[in-house]
Amino acid sequence: MRESITAVIPAYDEGPRIEAVVREAARYVDEVLVVDDGSTDDTAARAERAGARVLCQPTNAGYIEVLKRGFAEAAGVVVVTLDAGRAAPHPVPGRGALVVSGVFAYLSIPCG
Repeated sequence: MRESITAVIPAYDEGPRIEAVVREAARYVDEVLVVDDGSTDDTAARAERAGARVLCQPTNAGYIEVLKRGFAEAAGVVVVTLDAGRAAPHPVPGRGALVVSGVFAYLSIPCG
């Protein structure tokens, strides 16, 4: 049985790039979760339009706080992080292989 995977994507003013990143990530994971860190542009709307579940911070809280919120809200058993400012994510290696007996695992992969 394969464990579910969530991609948490912290984002701040990434409107022009976020849709491509969300669409590409969705090819490899079960859930794409964008945490908008108080953006002043249309990042949240574009991420949602591309198919992501979006959480919005009311103000810019910083990268670590956004990751904490994303991990707390992620539906997947395995969580990967992706950089919203990069062109596109790579496939998740060993999909599902990091979880043993339902134990949470964390994997961060480079994007580009």
